This record gives sequence, C-alpha cells and structure tokens, in this order.
Amino acid sequence: MENQLPENSVPNETIDVRKLFERALVLSKQNTFTLFQGLVVILAVTMIFSVYVVNTFNISSIEDIQKIEDPSFSLAFFFYTLIISPMWAGILMMSLTSARKLKPSPFQIFQYFKFLPALGLVAVVIDLLTQIGLMLLVLPAFYVYMVSTFIVPLITDKQLGPLKAAILSVKMTHQHFNKIALLYLIFFGLMLAGFASLGLGFIWILPYIHNVKAILYQDLFCKTLTTEINRPETTGVFDA
Repeated sequence: MENQLPENSVPNETIDVRKLFERALVLSKQNTFTLFQGLVVILAVTMIFSVYVVNTFNISSIEDIQKIEDPSFSLAFFFYTLIISPMWAGILMMSLTSARKLKPSPFQIFQYFKFLPALGLVAVVIDLLTQIGLMLLVLPAFYVYMVSTFIVPLITDKQLGPLKAAILSVKMTHQHFNKIALLYLIFFGLMLAGFASLGLGFIWILPYIHNVKAILYQDLFCKTLTTEINRPETTGVFDA
C-alpha cells in the first residue's frame, strides 16, 4: 500500500459542506445517545485523572499549575494522553459504524487499545505540535488540527502505520483545503456554543462533530461514495 491518495478521491468542488452537515444531522438523530454513553466514560476517566493530579500536586488554582516543575506532572499528562487516545478513536469509529448502516455500541471505545502505540504516538505528537503552534500563533495550531483529521481512522479502520496515515491525511487535507478549513471554522463556532451553554450543548455537539468527520472520511477514503445516510452500506475498501 503506497502513500498516495485513493483513486476514487472526491474533487474539491464536489464536497458540499451544507449537505455534509445535513447528512450528519440525520446520523446524529440515530446515534447521539450511543455516542454520548461513550463520551460519559471518557469524561469519567478525565475526572478521575483530574482528581489524582489535583491531590498529588496540591493544586488549588491555575497559578499553582504554572509553578509546578516536577517532571512527574508532565509524565502524568503523557500517560493520560496515551490512555485516552484509543477511547477517542472509538468514538469516531462508532460514528463511522453508523455511517455504514451498522449499529454502534458504546463498548467500541474499548476495542481500539490494540492500536495504543500508534494512536498514543499520534496523540502526543499532535498535542506537542498544537502547543508549539499556540505559542507562535493560533493559525499553526488550527493547521495541525486540520491536517490530522484523517490520521486516526486511517490507523483504526485501514490499519495503516502512523507515518503513512499522517502522509495520506495531510495530502487529502491539502487536496480539499478550503472546504475542510470551512468545516473546522464551523466546528470552532459549535464549540463556542457548547461553552456558552455551560457545557450542556456538548451532549449534542461532540457526537455531531464526530459524525461530520466520519461521513467525510467515508466519502473520501472508502470504496463506495455515499451521498445519503440511507444508502447501502459500504465495504470500506481502501484503494491506495
């Protein structure tokens, strides 16, 4: 399998952002509750980790975090990133399962720990590059998130290595740069709406964003291009 774009990749002008969000809305009506159950597990793990960090490093304010010089603090976040990365991959795969007209299960978030080395490496590298991007300007961090859009499903669905997945994700993103940039601007607006709702909006927003990503991935990387959620399921064959 070579590091090249699938022959059936969609030209940039054929990606209809409005229809993509409409299809994701249909999908969200089918799977939001299931995805929410998986997100609750991730939230629980995050809360347990937060309690551990606060108690271990005696954190009572944001200023305390900035003063911590203990390397074990960074190591704790490193291990958290490793553990949580297969679970986030599971959420995306649940969306992809729905897009293929199969029934997702909240237990899918535990099915991708076999990809832990690859997913953990990708998560750590993306986090590092994002932090560097934020220190420079916001735009580099935005770019990192964009070009890494397809890395996780290429690893878990197509079982590519991290490097091949990253190369293909960057190439595909550049081929459809304007449309994917627009998608992420909309995602940013949705996330702001989630915070404005004191977090309650994320119950719907996070599954919806994952559904958009899953449908986009299905359209660009899978054998049969889907234009409607209720089309026959695809085989997910990848010609590379």
